[in-house]
Amino acid sequence: MTQAPKAAFKFNSYKISEFSFSDPEDGDVEGLVLSFDPNGKYIEENSTAVITFNFSASYKQLGKDVVLASVVMRGLFSFKENCLFEDIPPYFYDNSIAIMFPYLRAFLSSMTQLANVKQVILPLMNLSEMGKELKDKMTKINIG
Repeated sequence: MTQAPKAAFKFNSYKISEFSFSDPEDGDVEGLVLSFDPNGKYIEENSTAVITFNFSASYKQLGKDVVLASVVMRGLFSFKENCLFEDIPPYFYDNSIAIMFPYLRAFLSSMTQLANVKQVILPLMNLSEMGKELKDKMTKINIG
């Protein structure tokens, strides 16, 4: 049996740094519009990446966009030692988002349930298209 090679990166942790929720007046929301805005910073000195995942869910009410929920989530990933920014594997961008999304889904679902409002359950989604956006917005920063 062949052993699979180890991944070039590791998911260390995540943190919800901002969250807001506005309970709709009529209690029922149709046609939620989900918005995702990923970006990231790579710190070459310690081979780590911080991915920021900005999310919002909005709906139309009386012709206006109303934000139901807004979440800013950060994920910390580490790479093998001395990994240069240019050497980040292309699959990292798609996979980092796919790794973080279930935590966002669980958080939003739990928070709305605990608030005793209609629970918001995000659908399963293929977010691989966002990998290119993340790659374009990824920047290298120097700490030293």
